[in-house]
Amino acid sequence: WNFVVGCFGEGSKLKREISRMNRDFRKKSWPVKAVGWRDSAGGVSMYLYLIRLIFNVGVLVILAAGFIIINNTLVVNVLSRTQEIGTLRAQGASRAYVSLQCMIETFALTITAGIIGCILGIIGANLLTGASIEFNNSFLVQLFGEDVLIVHTSAMRILKSMVFAMFLGLLGWIYPVKTALSVNPVQ
Repeated sequence: WNFVVGCFGEGSKLKREISRMNRDFRKKSWPVKAVGWRDSAGGVSMYLYLIRLIFNVGVLVILAAGFIIINNTLVVNVLSRTQEIGTLRAQGASRAYVSLQCMIETFALTITAGIIGCILGIIGANLLTGASIEFNNSFLVQLFGEDVLIVHTSAMRILKSMVFAMFLGLLGWIYPVKTALSVNPVQ
């Protein structure tokens, strides 16, 4: 076996480029085949890829559980203020005003929690990188891509995290607002 390793520029479609190369190889009757790095690395690569996928799914499950807990907290907060909301509605507050009040509260909590989360994430990443945790196990070296644990943070990741937090805040705002708007002013 002989291998020639190539690197495509960022933004190029790897599968499309591989199929184009294989078409060119067949036209020229060359006995070669282009494959992606996962295919060429074999079973170990797929195993590591699946482990990373399982870790990412675990993170999504934790995020979903946290979202449910926060959403339930917001609903309990709205339900505990039924008299206040009813009084506001009886005094002429529109549904839009009550909705806006709940939205402002939710986004204030979301922005605060997002900023605190980003700050704690940056501190944690710097502490982990500064600890210079070395991997002696070849599986861990392959899983993390290096023999020393290095955690990278960037302004783009922080921005994406804040946008994601705002999206979750918006999503978490919908049900409590529906609950608040269902309050009858007579109650």
